[in-house]
Amino acid sequence: MKRIVLLASPSMNASLLVTKMRAQSRAERYACEIRTCPVDQAGSYAPETDLFLIEPSLRAQTRNLKQQLPQSRFLNVDNKTFSSLDGVGLFHTVVEEFKDDHAL
Repeated sequence: MKRIVLLASPSMNASLLVTKMRAQSRAERYACEIRTCPVDQAGSYAPETDLFLIEPSLRAQTRNLKQQLPQSRFLNVDNKTFSSLDGVGLFHTVVEEFKDDHAL
């Protein structure tokens, strides 16, 4: 099972986006766990997280996150996807990101 964490400022948008992604994963029967957490807690989630998604407003912190958590995988969420709450589209982007992994 893949574990995905959306690093986000506490907001209704982040919660709704994760809810839509979870619904799509259930609809496609894709085994994954999707949650959101504040960026300052990323380190505590890193050991069990397969992919961190970074909301647009936190994009400037990507470099620091990669330095602090060099074994972690990161993907920036684009503005359009985040602002339109396109959970289905983001879910499919995540699936594509894992496509070459052998442990799906």
